[in-house]
Amino acid sequence: EDVAWFVDGFRVRYRIVVNRGVKDAAEVLATLEPAQIVALQKQFDKDNRKFASEFELDAGNEKRRRVRLKRMLTQIEDWTGDLNREQEAKIAALLVPIPLMEHLRHEDRMRRQREFVELLNLRRAGPEFATRLQQWLMEWDHGRAPEYALLSEEVYHQRLKFYTAVDQLITREQRHRALGRLKKYADDCRTLSARPAAHAGNDGVAGTLRAFF
Repeated sequence: EDVAWFVDGFRVRYRIVVNRGVKDAAEVLATLEPAQIVALQKQFDKDNRKFASEFELDAGNEKRRRVRLKRMLTQIEDWTGDLNREQEAKIAALLVPIPLMEHLRHEDRMRRQREFVELLNLRRAGPEFATRLQQWLMEWDHGRAPEYALLSEEVYHQRLKFYTAVDQLITREQRHRALGRLKKYADDCRTLSARPAAHAGNDGVAGTLRAFF
């Protein structure tokens, strides 16, 4: 329940960021030249090849599961520090029932990229473009393939159980390290939120675009 609460809060804050930043984002995107959009498409292609390579999408399921496990262990250790062999074995067992869906994520990423490039064709349309951009950013899961939509929901709930089970496996020292990192993020957010409000300017808009895209 606590993890679900956190995720729901993140989704709410994402919508706040979109509403606050979409006007500036639309103004910057309206200045893009055709050559820049071509460069964007090339970057998307590069990112997609990297994604497919990192997740071994062309390999069999067994290899893909090994790659997923390695990535998961790395992510957990990034927060907790080194895991012992017993912890690694238990985490591996907990991960097995969760369906592989990276291939569907890959397809959906490409769909979203195509939609964004098509949306950029309206970049000189003024308020209409800003409205369409806001809608596209808000309705993140709109247009997903039915298989991906169903599996995403299933995997979400299974991952809730996975992370709460992993929470029971970590030691006091590992928990202390993870909490220390969370506290640092919280302190950073308090520091940033205490700064006087100012117009975003070019740097602020660039940061917004990086967060969106």
